Amino acid sequence: METDIYRTFWRRLWAAIIDGIVLYPVGFAESYIYSTGNRYLSFASTLVVVSLCTLYFIVLHAKYGQTLGKKLMGIKVTDVNSMELIGPRRAVLRELPWLIASLVALIFLVVQLFFIDGEDIVVVFERYNNIASSISFMWLILELVTMLTNSKRRAIHDWMANSVVLKVK
Repeated sequence: METDIYRTFWRRLWAAIIDGIVLYPVGFAESYIYSTGNRYLSFASTLVVVSLCTLYFIVLHAKYGQTLGKKLMGIKVTDVNSMELIGPRRAVLRELPWLIASLVALIFLVVQLFFIDGEDIVVVFERYNNIASSISFMWLILELVTMLTNSKRRAIHDWMANSVVLKVK
C-alpha cells in the first residue's frame, strides 16, 4: 500500500531518541561548564550547544535527508512532491520553530545572567532549561496532533518546509 511509506510515527520517535543519545555528550559537557559558576563561559557553552544541535539537524537533513537516528530507523526527509532532498533553505525552515524557541529562551538567559545581579548561576540555568523545555513541549504537542491527523503524517515543520518523512529501504 502506497500510504504505508508515510506511517513513520514510531520510527520518528526512535530516531529522535537516537539523535538525543548522539547529542547527549554535548549537553552533558554544557552542564559541567554551568557548575564552574562562570557566567560568560556558561553562556558561551549554551550558544555552542544550541548551534551544534541546530546544525546537526539542518546540515544532515539538507545534505542527506537523514540524521543518524533517521538513517538507523530507515526514514528520510524529502520534498513532498518530488521526493528529492530538501536542501539547506528548507532544512532551515524545517528547524525554524526550534530556532525561535531557542532564541526566546536565550533572550531570557541573557537578561537573567547579565542584567539581574546576585542570581545564582545554577538557578538561572535551571530557569532557562525549564523555559526551553516548556516551549519545546508545547510545540511538540502541536506537532504530534498535526502529524497524526493527516494522511502523509506531516507535522507543522513539514508543512512549513514542504517536506515529508518517508520509509526508505
